[in-house]
Amino acid sequence: MFKKKRRRIAPSFTRRAIAATEFAIVLPLLVYVTLACIDLGRVAHTSMVLVSGVSSAGEFAATFAFTSFTQATGEEEIRSRIVSELELLTDFDPSLLTTSVTFDDQVSGQRVITIEASFPVEVVTSFPGLPSETVLSHQLRVVRYR
Repeated sequence: MFKKKRRRIAPSFTRRAIAATEFAIVLPLLVYVTLACIDLGRVAHTSMVLVSGVSSAGEFAATFAFTSFTQATGEEEIRSRIVSELELLTDFDPSLLTTSVTFDDQVSGQRVITIEASFPVEVVTSFPGLPSETVLSHQLRVVRYR
């Protein structure tokens, strides 16, 4: 009887097709992981800038002579120092920054100043079960020494 001849596909063609299929399956995952790494870097950078701003404000607070007359001016300067650091970020909105300054007098007569700042950061990639916005906050306590 007659035998059917099967057409054979070249082995190099099948290898290329398999590689292209695997690449098509893995590419979205690689893009997602890359965007997640970029987001993590953005959050880390924003956190470092926030810490730098609060530290700059703490240096000012440790040397500024706070009195009942100059307290409002000092608090405005503390906020402006934090804002000036955060303005280095491309997506900074000053209305989203929250700052708090509290004063505590110790028994020894020294004044302890607590500076708190928080700023929300939106992430580009959303992970299941994780929020799409992360609120970064930093607190610093300084003792006024002048």
